[in-house]
Amino acid sequence: MNNTEKIDRYLRGELPEADKNAFEAELNQSLDLAAELALQKDMEQFLRKQDRRAALKGQLENMGPEFFQNTAPKETGRIVPLRRNQTMRWVIGLAATIALVLVARFLLFQPDLYEQYGQYPPLAMIEKSNAAQDNLAAMESAFNQKDYAKALPLLQAYVQEKPEDLQAQLYLGICLLETGKYAAARDLFTNISSGESSFVDYGQWYLALSYLKEGNKTECRKVLQQVPAESEFAQKAQDLLKRL
Repeated sequence: MNNTEKIDRYLRGELPEADKNAFEAELNQSLDLAAELALQKDMEQFLRKQDRRAALKGQLENMGPEFFQNTAPKETGRIVPLRRNQTMRWVIGLAATIALVLVARFLLFQPDLYEQYGQYPPLAMIEKSNAAQDNLAAMESAFNQKDYAKALPLLQAYVQEKPEDLQAQLYLGICLLETGKYAAARDLFTNISSGESSFVDYGQWYLALSYLKEGNKTECRKVLQQVPAESEFAQKAQDLLKRL
């Protein structure tokens, strides 16, 4: 099975559990494979949007004949008032067109749930660390520009050197999540959320987001329902639960 087929089956959730685990382990080791995965996901999202645009275009084109045929009076050289049923038909057609345009705008331009909730604070490590400034600057720049594939190995090296830095672990988990390495990301988020640090709430929130990004709404709900009322993400968790 080549990489394209393997990635396709992975994105569709068709890989057996053992193959899925092996694939995610390979993702952790191969930046090229992670880049292929990200590219294929982008292509599929683009194609889905194109299909939706085509379907909406067809609906709009079909609406003309359906709602507006025979609604206007024929020119006879004199003014002919519209009949009541013709007027109502015209008004209903106009209202339906406006409604469909609004729905089309919502479907085509509304970001998905993960895009709405998966917002991360910028990475700022230089001020609190004595590590090599060039490496930290490159790490910050890559992450804050959303170049997660580039930031990933830099964060991995930093965490290996400073395993006690939970903030770095959190951002490493985000990079793993954004490059499709869900299992590895969840290991980090679970570890952070089960501790007693100030990052517990973040670990739990991003654990829920990892399931949301993967499309597993059932597990996402389970994690969100466990978010305590005193968590700084409590309101977001309740809002997201209502929308799942």
